[in-house]
Amino acid sequence: MVEPMRRIEFPGIATLRGKYLAGVLTAALSAVLYLVPNRWHILPPSYLPITWLDDAIPFWAASGLVYSAIYLFLLASFVAIRDLAVVSRFVYACVFTQLVAAACFVVWPTVYPRELYPIPAGAGHLEMVVIQMTRGLDTPANCLPSLHVSTAVLCACALYADQKSRWWALVALPLALSTLTFKQHYVVDVGAGLLLGLLAYFAFFKWQGFGLRPPAGPGTTRASRAVTRELRADTDGARDGSQCCVEKTATAPKGGRRA
Repeated sequence: MVEPMRRIEFPGIATLRGKYLAGVLTAALSAVLYLVPNRWHILPPSYLPITWLDDAIPFWAASGLVYSAIYLFLLASFVAIRDLAVVSRFVYACVFTQLVAAACFVVWPTVYPRELYPIPAGAGHLEMVVIQMTRGLDTPANCLPSLHVSTAVLCACALYADQKSRWWALVALPLALSTLTFKQHYVVDVGAGLLLGLLAYFAFFKWQGFGLRPPAGPGTTRASRAVTRELRADTDGARDGSQCCVEKTATAPKGGRRA
């Protein structure tokens, strides 16, 4: 007899108030997890080798505006997602991404040589403001993996799960590439951020071992009751699938042949 696969279940968000409260708490936690290793290092930070591809990519000061837009994309994605089950998975995926990245920043702190890329002489006033603000608020640490890239990937994937539109990838792509043209990350950081974002997406959106648990207590609104039913259906469906496999295994004749 085969044991049914045990699922990891986290509570789902069932109200709009819960959605925005979860968003605020996730943003606060993410800020702490990023800023602490960005400012204080247990181990001495190290530079990574600059590859020929890093050298080949020019410093484009204007791309700082695109780089800074990641925060607008994250906020817009969170607001635009209407399915509260998708919101729940998105929140958990974001927290997972931040925790993994923070662990990397602590265990292996890396820095980027910004001093090799001073403000270009022909940069406009707005470009200079963006460069100075970015470099003033964010130290050159926390390079590998790039959270800019993993966040852009997660936003595009969550929006696809909610709206079934692949066009969001066209928004995520320039945001990811701006980490290179704005000279904030190595090429390897972008690859690591991409893998981390995809890992979080598959773990919390695709993996059958993860599920959402209906919130405790009855819903008080139509939306809350609808989401609760959806979450219960998701959970029961996975359990029924596991039970079906168990029953088929238990009733299969010995030798693998039908009577």
